[in-house]
Amino acid sequence: VFLHGIFGSTLIDPKTGATRYITASSSLGLYTPDICLPIEWVDGKQKSDGLVPGRVIESVGPVNIYGKLLDFLRGTFGKDLVHPFAYDWRRDNRESRDNLIEKLEEINSKQGKPIVIGHSNGGLVTFLAVNERPELFYGAICVGSPFGPGVGFMHDFHSYNQIGFNKSILSAHVLMTHASYFCFFSSDREVESKQWEGPGPGKLDPVKDIFNAEEWKKLSLGIFGMETPRNYPDPKGGEFMEHLRNALSSGKAVRTLINKVKEDLPYPPIAIVASKAHKTKLNASFDARYFGTEDVEGEKSTERKKNERNPRRPLKDNRHLLKWELEDGDNRVLFHNAMPPRGVPVAAVVQTTHAHGDDYIEFIAPG
Repeated sequence: VFLHGIFGSTLIDPKTGATRYITASSSLGLYTPDICLPIEWVDGKQKSDGLVPGRVIESVGPVNIYGKLLDFLRGTFGKDLVHPFAYDWRRDNRESRDNLIEKLEEINSKQGKPIVIGHSNGGLVTFLAVNERPELFYGAICVGSPFGPGVGFMHDFHSYNQIGFNKSILSAHVLMTHASYFCFFSSDREVESKQWEGPGPGKLDPVKDIFNAEEWKKLSLGIFGMETPRNYPDPKGGEFMEHLRNALSSGKAVRTLINKVKEDLPYPPIAIVASKAHKTKLNASFDARYFGTEDVEGEKSTERKKNERNPRRPLKDNRHLLKWELEDGDNRVLFHNAMPPRGVPVAAVVQTTHAHGDDYIEFIAPG
């Protein structure tokens, strides 16, 4: 069973069968579908936009995504024994976990216990399922999965996250409506510093509590320091702030589950594939000229004064305003954060030189 990472499956309209994300024409920037999730929540669960996961993305036009890896697995084990599992990567990972467990129950009843391979966020979904139903697994392989919390993904909330030539389909404003992203941050530095070796979960100076929605607003984090697109809710408005509180609460709950080690759990064999060949974001600080309400002299920054005179001036892409310290990793996930929390038995750690989005064919071999 193979689970993709964030952005790694298509999203389709079940009423028409049309693919909304992603197509060759949208990756070329010829059109941009709206894949924002609704900002309304009911009983702690985000409402649906009606889209459902379609398939694991094997390629977009001539560009390979997971196709070569899946072809290798099918050629090695047989097409009928390889199950690409597509999930809605925008939603709370607990929902994806439950859907995966349902799929594994079906496979167990027909073919026996599978080896589950999870890339990036797919590894987190896999681990959440292992912690709930370990008996459903023959084994698990987690590839470049952000087990340990960090602040590197904050970059995505200050960027347009270009896909092909399209700078809008996965913009910071779109990602801020997705609950899944908020589980990557640190919820309890004291606990997490003991559970992961290395330099720790990373810092975002001067943020004190990244799961406090008011700090995002006060410090102009993410889209709070960017121009708001048309037809997008006011980030500082009550409705969006309530969404952000719910999304942060969702992310913190998932992070707590990832941090939790069940010492008496009969874990299946778990292998980790990770890289330390690429510089990866660890700690960040803000450029005082842009972030917050005051600079070091206690006066409003020159840039902020200009923005107040011209509300259309705020930068659409302000990623360069985060100043980063770098450590070893795969350019997205730090090497030490790609390990599960201390206390989870690991059968093997395979160190690779690949970057986060590269193929890992050489590490997924028979036996």
